[in-house]
Amino acid sequence: MRSLMGFCCPVVVLLFMAGTGEAATIWTGPSTVFTKPAFADWTQPENQDRLTDNVWITRQDSMGIYNIKQETFYTHNDSPADTEWAYGSAANWPSLTFTNWEAWASNFPPGTVGQAAVLHL
Repeated sequence: MRSLMGFCCPVVVLLFMAGTGEAATIWTGPSTVFTKPAFADWTQPENQDRLTDNVWITRQDSMGIYNIKQETFYTHNDSPADTEWAYGSAANWPSLTFTNWEAWASNFPPGTVGQAAVLHL
């Protein structure tokens, strides 16, 4: 496992094909745990979680996570780009309330440790 945030949170990924008329693709495999060693080079692929062709989650040495495929650094209330987050289970995805990562973490990312989460891409 790689330590992405200095803490970890199991995440289930939801993929929606926006505007294509296709149904949601819901990941039913094992949960993903994001990790990255402290002070590891965030520009290296081994220190990124490449979820799709356009969503590569990483973290620099401070601040929050961001999508290095689309952003050069973490941006307050916007990062990671093209992601929405909710607490809960993918089995209940229609009733979940998705929001940006910072709001989801209640401005305290360590509080997400051990919490089940769903990531909407």
